[in-house]
Parts: sequence; structure tokens; C-alpha cells
Amino acid sequence: MLRVQDRAVRFVRHLPLRGLAEHRAFLLGEASAPYVLFLDDDVWLEPNAVGRLREAIGELEHGFVGAAVPRLVLRR
Repeated sequence: MLRVQDRAVRFVRHLPLRGLAEHRAFLLGEASAPYVLFLDDDVWLEPNAVGRLREAIGELEHGFVGAAVPRLVLRR
């Protein structure tokens, strides 16, 4: 999808596997953008979530922000 939108995509391999936190630290070290979003493949964001995260970084003047995963509640 990103390539279809003419966005740069770069794949990197990082071995050996040492856990999620270490892998994310490696990816953060590889990043050249001013902001990085780590999003698990089983998480769907609300349409305005990225904008709210960016706004929070600016308002809080902090280098890391996160958001809880919304939960779908089905009522019968």
C-alpha cells in the first residue's frame, strides 16, 4: 500500500531475535524521520489517532506517547 502511494519503503533484517522491546529499539535506531509509529499488525487505529498522538507529543514536549487500544463492546 505504501509503495502504491509513492512512499519510501525500506525492509531491514535484524537477527538474532531478542524480543519485542529490543527489536523496536533497533528499528528506532534505524529511523531517519522525526517521528516513529510502532503499530502491531493486529491493531486498528481510529481515523484521528495519529494526529492526536502527534499533538500530544507537541503539547507535552515529551519524546514518547502511547494510546490504549480501543475495545469493541457488543451488546445483545
